[in-house]
Amino acid sequence: MAGEKKLVNLRGRRTSSYWEPIYDPNLKDGFEVGEWRFDHEQGPRRQRFFANDLIKDSKPKISIIENVRFFECDFQGVFQTDTQLVFKKCHFELCDLGLSTWINVKFSKCRFKKSSLTQAKFTDCELRDCDWAEVSFSGNATDFEACVITNPKRFIAAGYTNLDERVLSDHKAQKSYQKMRNELTKATTARHLLSNAKQMGSNREYYEAVETFERQQSSSNISNSVYELGRSKNILRIIKHAVALAYFLLEMGLLCLFGFLNGWGGRPLQPLLAIIANWLIFALAFWAYAKWCGDIGSSPLLKSFNIAGLAGYSLEVSPTNSQLLTSIQVVELVIAIVLYTVFFSTVVSRMSRVR
Repeated sequence: MAGEKKLVNLRGRRTSSYWEPIYDPNLKDGFEVGEWRFDHEQGPRRQRFFANDLIKDSKPKISIIENVRFFECDFQGVFQTDTQLVFKKCHFELCDLGLSTWINVKFSKCRFKKSSLTQAKFTDCELRDCDWAEVSFSGNATDFEACVITNPKRFIAAGYTNLDERVLSDHKAQKSYQKMRNELTKATTARHLLSNAKQMGSNREYYEAVETFERQQSSSNISNSVYELGRSKNILRIIKHAVALAYFLLEMGLLCLFGFLNGWGGRPLQPLLAIIANWLIFALAFWAYAKWCGDIGSSPLLKSFNIAGLAGYSLEVSPTNSQLLTSIQVVELVIAIVLYTVFFSTVVSRMSRVR
């Protein structure tokens, strides 16, 4: 019949992959074949878009697709053109980009909500200033090669798995296991993004990728320990995983502390400013001690400077010092050592890293 829309079969992953945000067991009908023509306000709904319908002789019919809202749409094929294909300020909701390959495509200020990137491949692509909310990806089946993602932290944080207890119960899946697997997937993907950022993008994006990977790797280790602890019955295994959990929590705390001090390796001046702050704060502490507790042997600024500079610490050690004064000096010394360690390691890392 003239004007009748062509239908394609429904993708099985929409009705069977219960962990995906696009999962809907109530879907029955196939999707219409989408036309790369967007002259209606609401945007396409329940359509599948094929790369071959957009690209002919390596040239796209349209090179910029702007302000289009794709709702519950699928994409399929190899999106590769001689000139860069650009999606600008588009909205992808409940969309499936899996089973598709994107080469030299730019997504600028787009929003991805409850959409799947599982089994999607991106090569030489740019995803700039995009907004991410409940998106699924796979550490092994989602491929980013020579790509730029300007906000890797938000991308990884948006990683989704279905935790609806009714759905999990129907598929005999455990909520704790799903959480653990999702954290592992995010950690694996964060490592891929870091590998891309070493070669592509700006310094800001690289160091954000460093922070994202380190945080997510620790989060994955913690999640795995919690999962194993919850399913352990043997007392030895309980002790083993409890110790591992404590270790990974401490590791996370130290990573966050050092990352805060040096901007995850990107700000060598930051620990230097912390060293100066350490000097001035403890000068104030020594002033307060001299005023209310007793003599400190020198001026507060000089005493704090000698300790903060490490080399002059021995000048401030005296058998006549009270236990409180000695404790304050030791605390300042320990903090100074930590700050100098972070400062010099950050400088050396910045100077030796090959971009």
